[in-house]
Amino acid sequence: GMASSVRELVGERPIYRHERSAGLSPDAYLAAKLVIFSAVAVVQSVLLVCFVRLIRPGPDGAVLLGSGTLEIILAVSATAVVSAVLGLLVSSAMSTVEQTTPPLVVVVMAQLVLCGGLIPVTGRVVLEQLSWLAPARWGYALGASTVDLNRFLRDEDVLWTHSAVAWIGSIVVLTVLTITFALVTLRLVRRR
Repeated sequence: GMASSVRELVGERPIYRHERSAGLSPDAYLAAKLVIFSAVAVVQSVLLVCFVRLIRPGPDGAVLLGSGTLEIILAVSATAVVSAVLGLLVSSAMSTVEQTTPPLVVVVMAQLVLCGGLIPVTGRVVLEQLSWLAPARWGYALGASTVDLNRFLRDEDVLWTHSAVAWIGSIVVLTVLTITFALVTLRLVRRR
């Protein structure tokens, strides 16, 4: 999600400035970007999960929606959408397209570390608190909740509980992150 959007706003800045002087609303401009990149993220996520399902079996059950595959599609899509919005945020903060690559790499690496799947973050001071801001942490929790990952591990993570409360909680946090990233991006776009 982030890779597709991280160069967008900074790359279009001269065009945006010209159009803004002609009356383009920053709100409408950002809304259009959010709709397009969210749609791209969802389509990519659906294709990815469907492709994987062709070669691997899906989850045995579901938490809330009746279909484990549908829940995984939603988890991957939601994470990709939040990441696309985060990419727009990074793009809005940069001055040149070249400046977007280092933050992209750092954020992607941080997502891998903070998701909780590679190394446990629960109970680790600083890591656990940082993970609360990572879309990958909540997206991974959605998928882990659907497949009941705690059933296979000794070190349980409360966010991975196979329950509607854990699942909905992760969706709510991803929604809050999306709105927060979008509002900060809008503020930066209005300044330009």
